[in-house]
Amino acid sequence: MSWLLQQIASCSEDRTAELEQLQASLIDHCKPLWPEFANGDTVITGQKPPQAEFPGDDSPAAEFHAWAAQYGVCSAIQIASFGGLRGCAAVRDISPGDLILSIPQSALIYDDTVKQTDLGRMLMALPGLSMDNLLIIFTMCDRFDPDSAWAPFWRSLPDAFFTGLSFPPDLVGVLEGSAACLEMRRGQAHLRAQFEATRPLLDILLQAYPQYLERSWFEYDKYVWAAELWYSYAFEVRKTNGSNYYLLFLPPVSLDGSGTCWF
Repeated sequence: MSWLLQQIASCSEDRTAELEQLQASLIDHCKPLWPEFANGDTVITGQKPPQAEFPGDDSPAAEFHAWAAQYGVCSAIQIASFGGLRGCAAVRDISPGDLILSIPQSALIYDDTVKQTDLGRMLMALPGLSMDNLLIIFTMCDRFDPDSAWAPFWRSLPDAFFTGLSFPPDLVGVLEGSAACLEMRRGQAHLRAQFEATRPLLDILLQAYPQYLERSWFEYDKYVWAAELWYSYAFEVRKTNGSNYYLLFLPPVSLDGSGTCWF
């Protein structure tokens, strides 16, 4: 939309025919969609929505669901794939007002639970480390720890998130002139600068704990993966006592007195 508005705004009299052709193409593209939108159905005519496919019993996703159940997570949805897309699907009929997901606070990954781990306490001792960077570094290490309390969660996540932070330059260049291109380049530059500023801290960790940490965990692509996880999929949640924490992969929730997240 940003690109289209720029084309229209910059259109001079000698480009009137070009603009009319652009508008005609947009109208031809949208016409088949209008009846679907008018009927409240966004599925394009002639295309069937992909059926949900649940992962097998030996998959990381199935392992994650078993781990979540052990932690007391109650859910009416499960990880599923829809053709080439990944998401969640209902495992039972859901009526308005039904409880979809309930998660004990101990299962969440946020600053309080991270600080209770040996790795978290070690990171807290590093000077000048912001909380968001601490959570990124924690993720870079903990996701490779087979003994981590969240190991099944880490294994259930995709190897790549494909957000704008990890788009290659040639793909970003395709969007040249759009607001998306500008934001992606800004975000990538910020992330690269933050990583370079963090490298001395990563070297300190590697030198102090060579028996526990591996240099490959601290490569830039691993940093981007962890940053995408937190920047794109974390939610800031306000607890009833007014304090804040971060929650992974979940919609905004509120906490009741029992310490359970209700959706």
